[in-house]
Amino acid sequence: ASHPEKIGGWCYGACDPGYTADGHNCRTTCSGNFSHNGNLMCGKDAGAILSATLSMVFAGIDAVFTAASVIADIKSKPDSTTVLAAGLTTTINSLIDFGKTFAHPTCPVDTTLHAR
Repeated sequence: ASHPEKIGGWCYGACDPGYTADGHNCRTTCSGNFSHNGNLMCGKDAGAILSATLSMVFAGIDAVFTAASVIADIKSKPDSTTVLAAGLTTTINSLIDFGKTFAHPTCPVDTTLHAR
């Protein structure tokens, strides 16, 4: 049978090599230089995954506070185009910095979630 695993009322095929069954999907098996499984990502070790996760969380918090500060400045000086321009620049830079926390080296294996 090409779909030997039954989950609920559905039958699923085996995952391709390099992937592990995860419910209804196949996930990349963490291996090679990124052999530690952090559930949502693979990393060199637990410390690297914790560091990446904390960087993402704190950059997100920083982006929210930066945007809130800019909004407060704009509200306090609604007629100032200088405040508006500086605020937009600050907000954009904060969002760019936030996005950089998600940029990591390309894994040697496709890390997308594949349907089974």
